[in-house]
Amino acid sequence: MPALGSCGCPRTSITPLKSAQGSSRPLPSWRSRGLRNEAVGRSSSRGNHERSFRDRATAGSLDRDTSKRYMPETTVYLVRHGTHDWLRPEHNRFAGAIPGVALNEQGRLEVQRLAGLLSGEPITWIAASPLQRTMETAEMLARARHLDVETDERLLEWRCGVWEGMKIIEIQRRYPSEWKIWREQPDLLRLPGAETVDQMAARMEVAYRACSARGGTGVLVSHQDPLAALLCTLIGAPLRAMRALDIQTASLSTSHEMPYGTVIAAINAGRPVA
Repeated sequence: MPALGSCGCPRTSITPLKSAQGSSRPLPSWRSRGLRNEAVGRSSSRGNHERSFRDRATAGSLDRDTSKRYMPETTVYLVRHGTHDWLRPEHNRFAGAIPGVALNEQGRLEVQRLAGLLSGEPITWIAASPLQRTMETAEMLARARHLDVETDERLLEWRCGVWEGMKIIEIQRRYPSEWKIWREQPDLLRLPGAETVDQMAARMEVAYRACSARGGTGVLVSHQDPLAALLCTLIGAPLRAMRALDIQTASLSTSHEMPYGTVIAAINAGRPVA
């Protein structure tokens, strides 16, 4: 899976530390707390009762409390449903919450592949948007594990109001200014009958926090725009940045809940990106 570098997580600052030989070596700030004085003390006393910081780092040894601090308390896989016919170029329309939009053959193959990638993960719970395409995706992931899928309406597709069921080309013709806002500044869109992006992001975060609070490893199955909005929220990015996240069908993003906060370890992984 492609690892996420520094998309919103705090950059690690470097603090110079003088070694016993007088050379400077960098000490990450997250290690400086409690270790700086210890390392300096060892260097100045040249004692042999403890290993040097260099030896400890090479050996990968960390004290018990520090080790716990860097172990995930919860891992959540954020999954988009597989492909359906309304995503095909000849249709290309907003499915919204319209019933009966099911996975097609390609979508089922995508989800089967994703299930194989997750086969070794200790998943103990799966929650999904109650729409057919997300439920089919979640049930395929749950089947081999003999898990029940929990439905959560907070994971639903964006409530797109008057655009629901419309082809994209029709929306562009009838709502050109609104479409431009949706593509460039989605957080500013106000559309009859539709929820705002802020409202969508808020309900997604509530669902995420409620599910992740149970601990362990789990899966949330939702939709493209809600997942993009949630990821922006989790990394502290403005919601208009969701346009930079093209969440593919049957892809997964990985979130770790750590003692010090949320870490996004992967985005849009699990399948080739077109």
